[in-house]
Amino acid sequence: MDVLRKKSVATRMLILLEIVVNRTGSMRQIADGVGITPQAVWDYLGKMEAEGTVVMKGRLPTATVKGVDLLHRNLLSLKGFVDGSVSRLAIVASTDAIAGEPISKDDTVSLVMRNGLLFAVSGDGGPSVGTARNDCRKWDMVTVSNLRGVMEIEKGDLLLIEILPARSGGGFMRVDKDDLMEEFHSFSSQKGEMGPRFAAADLEAVALAKRSGMEEYLELPNWEMLRDHLERGVNMIAMGTPHTIASYLSHLEKEEGGILWRRSRISGLTSEKKR
Repeated sequence: MDVLRKKSVATRMLILLEIVVNRTGSMRQIADGVGITPQAVWDYLGKMEAEGTVVMKGRLPTATVKGVDLLHRNLLSLKGFVDGSVSRLAIVASTDAIAGEPISKDDTVSLVMRNGLLFAVSGDGGPSVGTARNDCRKWDMVTVSNLRGVMEIEKGDLLLIEILPARSGGGFMRVDKDDLMEEFHSFSSQKGEMGPRFAAADLEAVALAKRSGMEEYLELPNWEMLRDHLERGVNMIAMGTPHTIASYLSHLEKEEGGILWRRSRISGLTSEKKR
C-alpha cells in the first residue's frame, strides 16, 4: 500500500485532506496541519498541480475532481487495511470463553483458539493470560479477567470449488470428500485439528453435498458468514456454481486482510455413471 510505504504519497494525501476536508488554503495552515514546512508544501503543490490533483489560484490551492477521487480511494483502501489488521488482534480486558478443562476460581488461565472457538485452559503458556472468575467444568463458560498479552488470530484458508450447474450437465454429479481434502492441503499450510469445514454455497451445492453423503456442512452462507469463519481461523472449502463463486471472488478482491485462497473448477468431481 503506497500510502503507507511511500512518504511522498502519504504527504500528498495529507495535503489533499487539509484542502478538501479541513478546508485550509494558506501555505502556513497546510504546513501546520501536515507537519512540514511551508516551502515543502509549495514544492508538493507544484508537483500535484502537474499531476492534475490540484489547481493553483495564486498561492491558494483547490482540489480537482481527480484529486478528490484519489483521496477517497486511498482513504477507503487505508480503512480496509486497518480494519483487516485490527481484526487479527483480539485485545480485551476481560472476556467469556469455553472451559477446555475443569477450572477453579482465581486460577491462572490462557486463552486459545481451537477451530474458530475461544477456549480457556489452565496455565500461563498462552499468548493472552488472565484470571478465572468462576469455578467450571469442561464445556462450561468461564469469565476471564485481568487479561495480559495479545492473542493474534490467524485467518483460515479458503478453497473455492466451482461446480457444474444442472443445466450444464452437473445435476447428477458426486464429489469425493477425500479428494477435496487432499486438494485443500496441497495449497494450505494450515492443517488444523479438525481439518477444513465444508460450505454448500447455493442450492445446487446443497444437492451435491446430499447426493455425495456429506453429513456436516455450512448451508447457503453469504459472504459475511463465510468471512466470519475465516477470520476466526476456520479453514473452509466452499462449493458453488460459477455465479455464486464469482460473488465470493468479488468480495475477496476487496479484502485487505490477507485471506489465502484458491479457486478450482470441478476438481475432484465424478459423474454418477463412474461411481
